[in-house]
Amino acid sequence: MFKKYMYITSVAYLLTTFILCSCDDEKPRMEVAQLGGEMVGGETTAAVQGLLRLDQPTSGQVLDSREVNVQGIHSTASAVLVNGESVSVESQRFSTTITLDEGPQVIEVRSGEDVISVNILVDETPPKIQITEPNYGAHIDSNQALTVTLVGSVLDGDQGSGVESIMINGQEVFIEANGRFQFTYTPELGLNRPVVIARDRAGHEQVATKGFLYGRFKQWGSQLDRSVRAEIKPEALEVIGITLENALKSGLVNDLIEDNMGFSDEITVEEVLFQDIDVQLEPANGYINVVIRFYDLRIFFELSSPSTRGDVYVSPATLTAELYLSPNSDGTLNAQILNPNVTLQNLDIQVDNVLLDTAVSFIEGFVSSLAEDTLLAALEQALLDQLISPTLFSPLLEIIGVEVRVSTIFQGIFISSESIQVELGIKITDLPAINNTVGYLFLPSEGAPARLTNMASTDIHQNALFMVFSHLWHGGFLNVTLAELIDPPSTLSAALLNGFTDGKLVEYMPGTELIGVRLRPMLPPITRFDLTRPNALIIDLVDLHIDLTLPDGQTWFTLGIDLSAAVVPKLINNRLDLDVDLAVNGTAVDEPIFPVRSQELITLIANLIKNLPNQLGNDGLRNLFNLSEIDFYGLRLNSGTLQGVEFPAPYLQVGIDLNAIIQ
Repeated sequence: MFKKYMYITSVAYLLTTFILCSCDDEKPRMEVAQLGGEMVGGETTAAVQGLLRLDQPTSGQVLDSREVNVQGIHSTASAVLVNGESVSVESQRFSTTITLDEGPQVIEVRSGEDVISVNILVDETPPKIQITEPNYGAHIDSNQALTVTLVGSVLDGDQGSGVESIMINGQEVFIEANGRFQFTYTPELGLNRPVVIARDRAGHEQVATKGFLYGRFKQWGSQLDRSVRAEIKPEALEVIGITLENALKSGLVNDLIEDNMGFSDEITVEEVLFQDIDVQLEPANGYINVVIRFYDLRIFFELSSPSTRGDVYVSPATLTAELYLSPNSDGTLNAQILNPNVTLQNLDIQVDNVLLDTAVSFIEGFVSSLAEDTLLAALEQALLDQLISPTLFSPLLEIIGVEVRVSTIFQGIFISSESIQVELGIKITDLPAINNTVGYLFLPSEGAPARLTNMASTDIHQNALFMVFSHLWHGGFLNVTLAELIDPPSTLSAALLNGFTDGKLVEYMPGTELIGVRLRPMLPPITRFDLTRPNALIIDLVDLHIDLTLPDGQTWFTLGIDLSAAVVPKLINNRLDLDVDLAVNGTAVDEPIFPVRSQELITLIANLIKNLPNQLGNDGLRNLFNLSEIDFYGLRLNSGTLQGVEFPAPYLQVGIDLNAIIQ
């Protein structure tokens, strides 16, 4: 019985000892597992016994910087080795920052035989996105495609952590094993800028966009019907009447009388004087009523037979006529002066010799004919030839070397006592085909906004703006070198840009030579209205490719610029100023032929582009339009209103108030 008891006691003791020993052995293993540590070669070291602990980083961690902070604890040591470098331990804690290369890395912390090592991944590079469809500069017809498919690929490089997600226009998109993705959606009419955002497991994001136009397109050079409305109110005609008075006072009457001298061999007009002139232009039902009055008009003459000299006094001499305006079949303006009538009041003839009644009657008839012919000629020259000039409606514009002739096509003229309303089409000719596509963007038009209340106003449909800017692009607008626009161009010397290439650029060209900067706009500038800034016209120029070239023309770097310009015209006292606010973003488009600090170089070029409004012209873009040089006998554009509207259709509305200086 005693032996049996001793046997049971011995077994129990052995079991208890085994269990206790097992518990002591497992405790440090659990601690290492919780901390993410790993035993090297399966050795049992002091680290396993809890003397060394690594808190940061943890095994398998993905880091977004090469600068890695290492932190941990050693219970007894005064220093540890982190990847072979000594790091002091203070109050049992150690901390240091080490620099690692990109890719998989091992961090080893050692103190004597105590060792902990962790595997991490350093990923500093964001994923690369390539959008292959649509092509750059795509014009997609909405009649042929109801949707558009965006196709591309994304890679995170050989040392990357891997692409985690792709978002397009806020929607997550499936990524194939080879990195390919595609996204089909219904685009908006006009300019589209789908935004692709790729994110890797290190948290880096890369954004890519590519613009395209979606909608209807009209062929280059085709006519755009009824895209402009204009209105002139009676008070504007009153101001125009003052300018006609100034024209007649400026010597125009005497010039015309000299032109009419030859219609009679018996009488010679020596001089014409008058005290004042009054011109009235009043809209009526279907025409403009014109009244011209000369006060204290004196005509000095010489009569050949009988030989005598004298003068004729009339006050007032009045011409009334009706001015009719209508479109011709070819879209030109038909202006006619009909139903002229001249009345001479208080006629008094003074001569040196007493004349026969027949001679006096002859002089009266001559003066009446002279007055009618001269006043009608003055009206035609001042009103039709100058104020309603054909060249006024077909100006030739030149912008950065591109000439554009904008021809106005009259399609409707409606005259009432309240206003003159005109409907116009436009056509652009005289353009080369530098950038060529199917045509210019044309959006459906529905209705028109209420007119402005200014003396004279114009409503321009957004299609007309599309037409003008697209034709400029079509003719090579901005297909220039940046050196042509920047003053001084020395900013673009190879020596100044050499630092962006880590010294490689001067191996290809002398440092004193200017690099080539060639602009290639992939899409035309597209206009829009920002209703939060109703007096601003927004011009978007996207996918503007800029090639940096060597002397032999080889491109060594290409970047894409997205430019948005907010243009605010200010018309004050006959001066038109443009406040231009540019927002510029850039991205690398092609791989360089040698290493380039892409982001820094993109920032430099973007800043040069952003400063262009102050570079263009002698005094900058803001001072290109000085209307004081455009002076029709004292006419002034006093103040103006500009606003963009979207409903019921997109229009740019311009209103102008006039005044005139009485000369």
